[in-house]
Amino acid sequence: MRDCRNCHRIGHVPTDILYSPDATETKSGVCVDCHAKPFNTMYESKSEHRYIECVECHPVHDAIVACDVCHTMDPSHGTECGACHDSAHDTII
Repeated sequence: MRDCRNCHRIGHVPTDILYSPDATETKSGVCVDCHAKPFNTMYESKSEHRYIECVECHPVHDAIVACDVCHTMDPSHGTECGACHDSAHDTII
């Protein structure tokens, strides 16, 4: 069980997570304390995503960027990446 103080260092006030406009300055280590499972799944996979920082796809807390922001979509494959790729955290691309 996670310690409440991981996110609530002062009573019931959540810790602010500051994101840099330059994604290379906000390292994935900021995320791994609370999001170890997706981080480890991605890191241990053969996905090319494992070489980028979390904020490349999650520019703000709880946000998920659509795959087509970075990836060119072949219309013949449809628009649902998840139909063939299980998860961005463990997909071989």
